[in-house]
Amino acid sequence: MKKLILISIFSILFNSCGSKEYYFLSISSNPKIVKKTSSIIGITRVVIPEYLYKQNIYIASSSSKIEILSSAIWAEDLDKGLTHRLISFLQKKFNSANIFTYPWGSSKNPNKVLRVEITKFISQNSIVYLEANWKIENIKTLNVKTNLFRISIPTTNKAKDIVEKMNILFTRLEERISLDL
Repeated sequence: MKKLILISIFSILFNSCGSKEYYFLSISSNPKIVKKTSSIIGITRVVIPEYLYKQNIYIASSSSKIEILSSAIWAEDLDKGLTHRLISFLQKKFNSANIFTYPWGSSKNPNKVLRVEITKFISQNSIVYLEANWKIENIKTLNVKTNLFRISIPTTNKAKDIVEKMNILFTRLEERISLDL
């Protein structure tokens, strides 16, 4: 009887400790306003902070310490997922298939190249922060446009809520980048 109880307890503990929720951000939103463009736009891979290359979802417990949310993990490589999401969003926004991964996505030469770097994308003290910069280079004129972006939004400490807020913030980043293109 004691053996059966111990096996049951270990089984419950093992199953509850081992269950994870999987999250992704790669589904692009639908743009509010669609506008046509004749530009061919190449997009380099979105650069993300090192802690986002890991499968774990992290929160910042201080300005110099991050902790793993033990019940949640990313179901994708975020740099690839966010790059594909941004391309998909911009294709919808500009109603154009001439937006692709650069330099490998097409045999066409782009008129513009977009580089995006996310420098902070994390929850701290129940606020999700997104800080990013981007550079748009016009290949023909060699004109370069750069911009900084900072935004935050309140959240809870639940993984589901944090990821939902990250999704909202990335959507706002997509919309803002599209204004510069």
